[in-house]
Amino acid sequence: MNFLRFLLIFAIAVFGGVGNAIAQSTTTVAYRPDLGEASPLLDIYSFDGAANAPVVIFVHGGTWQTGQRQQGPNKIGLFNNAGFVYVSIDYRLVPEVRIEDELVDVEYAVKWVSDHIGQYGGNGQNLHLFGHSAGAHLVTMLAIAPRSVARSLVQSGAVRSVYASDLHTYDFLSFAQSMGAHMPPAYTRAIGSDLARIATLSPLQNISPSRRSPDFLISFSAQRNSAELRRNSANAFAEALRAAGGRAEVFDGSRYNHKTIIRAVGTEPDISDAIIRFFKTHAG
Repeated sequence: MNFLRFLLIFAIAVFGGVGNAIAQSTTTVAYRPDLGEASPLLDIYSFDGAANAPVVIFVHGGTWQTGQRQQGPNKIGLFNNAGFVYVSIDYRLVPEVRIEDELVDVEYAVKWVSDHIGQYGGNGQNLHLFGHSAGAHLVTMLAIAPRSVARSLVQSGAVRSVYASDLHTYDFLSFAQSMGAHMPPAYTRAIGSDLARIATLSPLQNISPSRRSPDFLISFSAQRNSAELRRNSANAFAEALRAAGGRAEVFDGSRYNHKTIIRAVGTEPDISDAIIRFFKTHAG
């Protein structure tokens, strides 16, 4: 273990990682009161002295069907130490709902944060989205093809940047057409087989030069047999964003697999530093 990595891991363990020691306040909110007891929850992790701080909103992965907002306690300390209020959200899951409903949930969560985060020391006009796997899909779709709830936040620039972590592919349509009957079962359960619907859920198919989108940092891992697909898809999506007038960076996370690339946030200097640098650049 090199000295820099030792220092980072030590700082996280003492000041902000395991046990969420850095978080001076934690608040849980049901952000969709219109759904009553079925409302998903979000957790807000603020810190002592926070005022008008930029906000990171994390959306977990799980192939749209599993997962929870408590993923990765080391991220809390990483972002709080860097001066960000950190919010982690749940959303309703397939098969109880469709991906389209998950997209609506995420938009409601981001809108709730924008409207209320000032009470917790955050700036509702300085938002940065972070999604892993299926969560990367959900935040990406919000950023490039927002629905009514979040449209004004994207168009106004309140959603300033997006870190999309290791989505399997950004071109669902081409992937489905190439795989045919050999589509991974988890994908089939979530996105179905109707190509028109798949196209509407495909990030690459939804890029438009007529719509403003925040800047992106896109990472990929070397996950078993899909390493080449992940790398090529991340780079193709970045190129498509740039061609439409947007800005996108790509982080080569090929030293990680799909699980370790998210666990590394807050423990490994290369990816942790890249994310903090990216968000700070856009936070102003």
